[in-house]
Amino acid sequence: MRLVVALACFAAGVCVAPRLANAQATELRGAFNAGIQGTDNVQFVPSNAVDGVAKPRPGAVLDLVPAVIFTYETPRWQHIVQYTLNFATAFGVGTQVNYNNRLELRSRYEVSELTESNFALRVNQGGVTFFPEPEAGKPVAAFAPGTFTFMNFEIAEALNRRLSDRLAVNGQIQGNVFRPVAADPPRPAVFGANFQGAVNYNDDPETFAVNLGVQVAATEEIECINDAQCGAGRVCAVATRRCEIPSTTAKPLADEIRAQANAPIMANRLGVGYRHDFKNGFSAEADLGVQQAMRLTDGGGQNWQPVGRLALRYQQEELALGITGNHGAQLNVDVGGLVMATNAEIVAASAIDRQTRYFNLQLQAGYQRGSPFDAFGALLPGFHVAAFDAALTYRPENFLPNFTAALRYQYRIQITEAQPGLAVPFDLITTRHGVTLNVAFEFPERKPGQ
Repeated sequence: MRLVVALACFAAGVCVAPRLANAQATELRGAFNAGIQGTDNVQFVPSNAVDGVAKPRPGAVLDLVPAVIFTYETPRWQHIVQYTLNFATAFGVGTQVNYNNRLELRSRYEVSELTESNFALRVNQGGVTFFPEPEAGKPVAAFAPGTFTFMNFEIAEALNRRLSDRLAVNGQIQGNVFRPVAADPPRPAVFGANFQGAVNYNDDPETFAVNLGVQVAATEEIECINDAQCGAGRVCAVATRRCEIPSTTAKPLADEIRAQANAPIMANRLGVGYRHDFKNGFSAEADLGVQQAMRLTDGGGQNWQPVGRLALRYQQEELALGITGNHGAQLNVDVGGLVMATNAEIVAASAIDRQTRYFNLQLQAGYQRGSPFDAFGALLPGFHVAAFDAALTYRPENFLPNFTAALRYQYRIQITEAQPGLAVPFDLITTRHGVTLNVAFEFPERKPGQ
């Protein structure tokens, strides 16, 4: 039913768009993307799991993504309202359906010639029964397999202020609430908040920056399986499957454990940045600092880490290349909170036929090493994830500019480290290959820069 309604909305957008496109300040667009994928591991399950656990199974995935985009502009305002349905069904593994209804509002306001404000609000409601293929271009991150339905709310506000020809300040605040409605195995609700602020001094071709960041994550307590999941000083009560403090624990210690367990974690970051833009298309960027993670309730459980980001980029008319490395705290709702992550990524895009530019090659390779924080300052056993994505795209801009076709190959490997005391005391290794054929079109044609 969701798919029928979304397709009807898309059809309405296509029909109405030509009339609204003539208006100066409004535009209604429709977009549609369809893909068929063959993969050797539909549900992304480990290949070395214990006996009795399902093994990887091959299959095919049909993916349909209709969207309706409404834009309203004035000389100083721009508002974009977009509804997107991601619908996917798998064949060869029984009845498996993923869906995600996403409604988002994006606004930009020129407060003055020196100040600009941006606002975004996103609401997602969906369900997952097998591995959802990540969107192309997104950084690699760990995924916890399972079956669940969810609600997700995101809100963000950014403000940029130019103080002089060379000096500027900017700040951004974000909030994220992930709420599972039903999940097997159980998943916690996660709340995250993030503030980033910076002072930038531009002395072309160089830019210097001082930046400050604060992240907070609070995770709901979930059902436990054994004592190892409950943390220091607590045990898993079999009847309720909740973490409890043994009755033999002295009251002062019990009160201390109760205050510390499942406490929100805050990560503070202070750093300095440098960027240099070269005349030959290269740019280099470095950002180095220190991070302190601790319990928000009492400041205990501190964990200090050096953090930073390095990037080298090249941009010319026929070729774009980016190499980035990052080390710092990140929010991962699949893992259930803040993760100390190290990322490395290479992204490249090039036109194969430089005269017509109908054919383009896109490559992306990424790696992440992540370790979740606990409330006592330790880094828990984590994961390694590596992914590779190669796509050949075809877009005949001269005679069919709103149409794109792509042939894509994806590979992903995830190693989940053993956790002492749990049912699986060894590393779990999960791999997945996929080949996808995509077609996409928009109506009317999207304007440059949109």
